[in-house]
Amino acid sequence: MTLPEDVLERSMLRTSASANGQPMPDRGQIAEVVTVVVVTIVFTEVIIEAFAIAVGVTVTATVAAGAAEAFAKRKKPKKLSCSDHLGNCLMSPLADQPGTGPDHSLCHDCWMRCENGHWPTQVEQASRGQVSCWYGPEADY
Repeated sequence: MTLPEDVLERSMLRTSASANGQPMPDRGQIAEVVTVVVVTIVFTEVIIEAFAIAVGVTVTATVAAGAAEAFAKRKKPKKLSCSDHLGNCLMSPLADQPGTGPDHSLCHDCWMRCENGHWPTQVEQASRGQVSCWYGPEADY
């Protein structure tokens, strides 16, 4: 490729210079292509690593969001009312144990001590002392 003489005389071409001001030898066209290829390869590796990290973060966030949603949807045990506890107790063997009043079972004594769904662990009976109100696993709710 030949350039017109007036272009060469006006110094319109880019000249390379080092930090100390000395001119550096001009690179050939092959050197430019090699530089472009090397830079492309380096940036491609960085982009691939960044993409892998982005995919990993996305997968982790998706799994965490799914776990949080499943945790939120998990059924919580229903808090039983005192009447619910009485019903459960009357279907247990405690219903056959005598209470303090006529025609009352131990379940009725426990129900009388129940407050805001908190079933008592035991009640005091004059004839038997402290008697357990635990009728089964439901009594723990």
